[in-house]
Amino acid sequence: MKESKTNRSFGHFDVNGIFGAFCRHSFTIVFLDMIRSGEQAKYMLALLYHFMAACREDRRARNLPNEPPGSLGVAYDIACGMIDKIIRSPLAEVAQNERLQMLIGLLHGYAHNRLCQLSFLMLYIHGAGIEDLEVCERYFSHSNALAPVTRYMSKFRRRQAISNYAYHRDNFETYHNLSRFLYSNYKQALGIILRAKDTSRVLISVGITDINCASSWLEEERRYLETRGKTPEDETLKSSYYLTLVKLLECQKCLMRARKTFRQVDLGQLSDNTREQDGLYLTERQMVNAQEMEAKLLLDVQSLEERLNLRRVQRWTQDSEEWRKAKEMVDTAQYRRALDRLEGLIVARIFELSKMNVAGTGYKMRQHIGDAMKKRSKTILSALEDYNQAAAALNPPRKLLNWDDVLNYTYLSEFDFLRDSDTDVLSKPWAKPAAREALSELFKLLRAGEELERLHVEIKRLVTYMKEEEEYIRGMVRKVQNSDPRLAYQIWKHGHERRRFNEVHRLRLRSIQQLKGFSPADAHFFEPGVGIRRQSVLGDEGIDEDWQDGVQDADSDESEGEDEEAEADERAEAVLAIANDSV
Repeated sequence: MKESKTNRSFGHFDVNGIFGAFCRHSFTIVFLDMIRSGEQAKYMLALLYHFMAACREDRRARNLPNEPPGSLGVAYDIACGMIDKIIRSPLAEVAQNERLQMLIGLLHGYAHNRLCQLSFLMLYIHGAGIEDLEVCERYFSHSNALAPVTRYMSKFRRRQAISNYAYHRDNFETYHNLSRFLYSNYKQALGIILRAKDTSRVLISVGITDINCASSWLEEERRYLETRGKTPEDETLKSSYYLTLVKLLECQKCLMRARKTFRQVDLGQLSDNTREQDGLYLTERQMVNAQEMEAKLLLDVQSLEERLNLRRVQRWTQDSEEWRKAKEMVDTAQYRRALDRLEGLIVARIFELSKMNVAGTGYKMRQHIGDAMKKRSKTILSALEDYNQAAAALNPPRKLLNWDDVLNYTYLSEFDFLRDSDTDVLSKPWAKPAAREALSELFKLLRAGEELERLHVEIKRLVTYMKEEEEYIRGMVRKVQNSDPRLAYQIWKHGHERRRFNEVHRLRLRSIQQLKGFSPADAHFFEPGVGIRRQSVLGDEGIDEDWQDGVQDADSDESEGEDEEAEADERAEAVLAIANDSV
C-alpha cells in the first residue's frame, strides 16, 4: 500500500498502535501508545528506561547489591541500529550501569549482515541460551484481532480493553503454557547436548581442536568484516576513468563506421528518391551525433585525467597494466551489485514465506503473497543469470550458483562471503561452509548448556512459587472465613483456579525428568525451596507454619560469578574431548 494513502488513513487517529515488551515466557511487561507515528526509536528508549529503572528498584527492594549480577538482555528487530541512539541519549550511563546487552531475535537476525550477527545474534552471545526472542511476533499475531474492536473506542475504554486482554492472556494462556515452555526448551536443549559426539567429530574434521581455536576463528572473521570499508575515492576515480575510456572507444568505433558509410555514398549519382535522401540524412545524422558524443567524452576524460594527475601521454590503453586492473575492479563492482540484487530478492522471499505461515493471515492475503512470490521467482531467476554472468567475467571466476543453492540460502551470511573478491579470504578456514556450520553447531551446544542452567533456576522458582502461593491462599481463607465468609469463598475460588493450572505444571515438570538424557543429579531443582520474599500482607497469623520469612533460596547460585567465561570454556573443552574418546 502506498505511504501517501496510509498517511491519510491513519491521520484520523491519535494513537496508531502499541509498542510492547514481553519476557521470554510471553508475560507482558509494558505497553506504550504510539502517538501519531509509526514505530520509532523514542518508544524503544522509553521502554528501556522503564525496564532498567524497574530492575534497579527491584534490587533496592530486595537489599541486593547495586551492581547487577549479570547482563540485561533485550531483543529488538533492529538492535544494531539502536546502539548509537542509546549512546547519544541520556540513557547511556544507565545502560552501562545495568550492563545492557542488545540482541536480535532469530527471525530477523539472519536477515542482518554477518558482522551484525556476530555482535548481536544470540547464538554468539555468552549466557543467551537457545530462546528465539520472537515473542512479539507470536503475541501480536493474536492481539491484532483486538485492533478493529478498539479502533473507535474512547481512550479510557481502549486502554481498558487492551489491559483486560493482556490480563486474560497472562493469567489464562501464558501461565497455563509456562510449564510447556520449560518442557519444550528442556527437551530441545537435551537434544542438542545428546548430539555432542557427532558435533565434536565434525569440529575435529574441520580443524577445530579446542575452544581457543573456535574463538580465534570467530575473532579473525570479525576483524576482517570490520576492516571492510567503503571504496576509496582513488578507486572510484579510476573506475570512472576506465568506464569513460571504454565509452570513448566505443563512440570512436561508431564514428568510424558512420564516416565510412558516408564516404561510400556517391553524391553525384544520388537520385531524387526520397528514401535514398532519408537514408543519407540518417547516416549523416549518426555521424554528427557520434562526433558530438566524442567531444563530450573527451572533455570527461580530460577532467578525470586532471583529477588523477595523468598527462595526455599517460592515457590508458587496452594493453596497459592500469587498464587491466581497472577492468578487474569494475567487473568486481558489477559482480557485487548483481549479488546485492539477488540477496535483496532472497530476503523478500524469506519474509514472505514466514508471513504466509503467520496465524491471522487471511486467504486473500495468502493468495496475494503467493502471486507475488511467483513473480519474484522469475525475478530471482533473472537476477541469478546476471550474477552468474558477472561471476564468470571475474579473473579467476567466482562460484556459480544454481536455483537449488539460492533456495537454500536462508542464512544470509553466505552472501557476505560470496561478496568478497579476496581469494586469500576464501582460503581461510573460517570462510569455508563446512567450518561455519561446525562453528554454528558448537555455539548451539554451548548455548544449550546455558539454557539448562537457566531452566533449572526457573523450574526451582516455579515449584517454589506454586507451593507457597497455595499455602498462602489457604492461610488467607482460614484467616477471613469467620469475619467475611463471602470474601473467603472468593479467595478459595481463586485458589482452586490456580491449583488446576499448578497440577498441569507439576505433571509436565515430572515429564521432564523422564526425558532421554536427563541427569538424576538435577532432580533437586524440581523440589520446592524457600521464596526470597515474604508475602505477609495480612500478617503471619493463620498462615501455614511453612510460610515464613523469605530467605535466599536454593537457586541463589544463579548469580553470575567472575569465572563464568572460564566455566564456559571448560564446558566447550569437555565437549571437544568427547571426540578423542570416540574417534
